[in-house]
Amino acid sequence: MKKISKIAPLSLLASLSLGLFALVSPISSAYADTTGSSTTSVGVIAGSLSLDSTPDLAFTSLGVGDIANATSTVNSPLDTAGNIQVTDDTGSGDGWSLAAGVTDLTNGDNTLDVSSLTINNVSITPSTDGSTTSTVWDNSASTGGTLTQALSSSNTSITLGQDTNVLAGTYSGSVNWVLTANTSAETQGAE
Repeated sequence: MKKISKIAPLSLLASLSLGLFALVSPISSAYADTTGSSTTSVGVIAGSLSLDSTPDLAFTSLGVGDIANATSTVNSPLDTAGNIQVTDDTGSGDGWSLAAGVTDLTNGDNTLDVSSLTINNVSITPSTDGSTTSTVWDNSASTGGTLTQALSSSNTSITLGQDTNVLAGTYSGSVNWVLTANTSAETQGAE
């Protein structure tokens, strides 16, 4: 009987050791020297180019005498500041430009002699239908997202010619805005 009692603890110890080895074995295989790779991707869908807002341009009022007695021209700065806002979500990286054309200013049958209208420090010569445009904002740097350009008395004004027959009243006209997406040479070659 003594032999059995000495063997039993040894076989119990051997069984426990084998059981622990079986538990440890799967864990060590998780740290094997194998590697793998996979890919990731995300689609980016092009949006649009839009002219979100343009301000009305109201200039400081001038007296009849200011215009009638001017030696050549008289300048009137923008009275109320405003913003132009453009959103470029195209993702093209090509940029865009914004041009403006200005109509003559009229009050009924009377036309005001406008030499030029300056928007964002760019002089524009008025035309009857406003189709003669000048680029007033060039985003050739291809900055995307929503951008705002402030118009104020420091960069926007109207220049009127001397007119001894000017009549009092409120003269108004239109500004025609033209937003154009730039196209890269690569895009032009693909057409």
